[in-house]
Amino acid sequence: MNSWEFILIFWVVLIGAGVTTLLRGIGNLLIRQPGSRIYLPHLAWATIHLFLYITTWYFFFKDQAVDYSFSKFCFLFSVYALFYLLATLTFPSVEEGPTDYKAHYFRVRKPYFAIWCILTSVPVGRMFIDSSYSLDRFASWTPALHFAVVVTGLLTTNPKVHACLPLVICSVITLQISGVFG
Repeated sequence: MNSWEFILIFWVVLIGAGVTTLLRGIGNLLIRQPGSRIYLPHLAWATIHLFLYITTWYFFFKDQAVDYSFSKFCFLFSVYALFYLLATLTFPSVEEGPTDYKAHYFRVRKPYFAIWCILTSVPVGRMFIDSSYSLDRFASWTPALHFAVVVTGLLTTNPKVHACLPLVICSVITLQISGVFG
């Protein structure tokens, strides 16, 4: 077993636990109790989160030859720990009975979006610290756009704004994947 495989096992535990938590929440939502109400922005954020887990796992494959320092390992561990914490906040516990997912979403909104702010602040910080980071293309500004969206989610309680936030994120991700940003 090389060092990459050894480190990957530790991250896989966190990623697997997060995916399991999200899929269990989605499953519980699908077989929800009578009286439970779905809130589409909540479901959209869960889908975005699941998509990030999938893409993270996919891009791990290209890192097989990377030599990880202890500090980089700790940094990535904290990122995946925060992803897992997001997964646990995304869905209420089953024991709560019938769930109003909109009420749950707004009840956990502050810690949920605060964690997203921490996660999205890393690439934004890189924009200003890394001298090789190019700011001459719009694609390089997408981390700031992601950060602005999650800060908006943290600061506002307006349901109409919250209904738009996952649409903005999904649009930006779609444009990034399609290569529109360069």
